[in-house]
Amino acid sequence: MAEFMGVPFSADEVRLGGVEEIAKLCSIEKLKSLKVNKEGNRKGIIKNSSFYRKGEVGDWNNHLSPSMADRIDKLLEES
Repeated sequence: MAEFMGVPFSADEVRLGGVEEIAKLCSIEKLKSLKVNKEGNRKGIIKNSSFYRKGEVGDWNNHLSPSMADRIDKLLEES
């Protein structure tokens, strides 16, 4: 991703484990554990914790109806 954004890691950053450290900091487990994502809400409506579930492929099936999934698919096809 860093290379795609035009800021690739240097050889030293790779050698010293910078890539792995960033990957750990950005992991679903780490993000779910942050206080800001466990508490609070967006405009008093949506809990911040709602943005993080299991982080497993296919878990959307437990949260979206087939019609909701179809609607999202159609929106993505249009963009």
